[in-house]
Amino acid sequence: MNKFRFLGIIALAAIIGFSTTSCGDNGGGGGGGWLGMELTFTNAQVTVWDDYNDVITSFDGNRLVVLAGYWEHGNGSEWVSVGEDGAITDGRFTFSIGEPLFASLNYANVHNWYVELNDMFSALSIAPTGAQFASLWFSTPYPDEEVLLRTRGTETLRELLWYIWADHDVTITGTSGSDSWEEGGVTYTMIVDSLNLNLQRGWNAVLMREQSGATSTRVTISHSHPNLPWVLFPEYDYYNND
Repeated sequence: MNKFRFLGIIALAAIIGFSTTSCGDNGGGGGGGWLGMELTFTNAQVTVWDDYNDVITSFDGNRLVVLAGYWEHGNGSEWVSVGEDGAITDGRFTFSIGEPLFASLNYANVHNWYVELNDMFSALSIAPTGAQFASLWFSTPYPDEEVLLRTRGTETLRELLWYIWADHDVTITGTSGSDSWEEGGVTYTMIVDSLNLNLQRGWNAVLMREQSGATSTRVTISHSHPNLPWVLFPEYDYYNND
């Protein structure tokens, strides 16, 4: 097992030390992890990561489009737009999607979300085996080039939401594991709790929580939908904080 330097952990590591609270209307959140056959966000307040001052502030600007899409399973990894873009207007995010607009979800290990899970668990199992899924992704185009995430964090607790479409009810399980490494003469340990996700057909929210102590970190993944803030990150910061 590696040190879990996968997509979500990198994003959360980039924002260690900030704290935010959810603000705005209709951001979507609270309750269980199944969200139905349609996923909608209306006038959700967006915040922005100020890289220069290392703080999170409210965003009141506009983005011409917020690109939304998913990685389609198949013989290779292919990015597919959902066909209906969202928008941030005066700092408020609006977006809606029903069933993803693609003919089939041919399951393959190239899918980003699956790869991230596979990095974390020594024995990942999906039942039924024919179940197929995709993850939703938001970013802004050139020249802004940002990623839009639902996340929050403090020095000891970091959280990140994934939005996952499943074409069947599906159970995903994984065996717990741990990894240790040494930095500056100190041994650090990361523990990942066993995985037991029961996704339903339609849109699901999956929460990753990373709780840290002085030398240890525990990661849990659950089928839940807390009301986390929407945060814009510059793409360069997001991909280069490892």
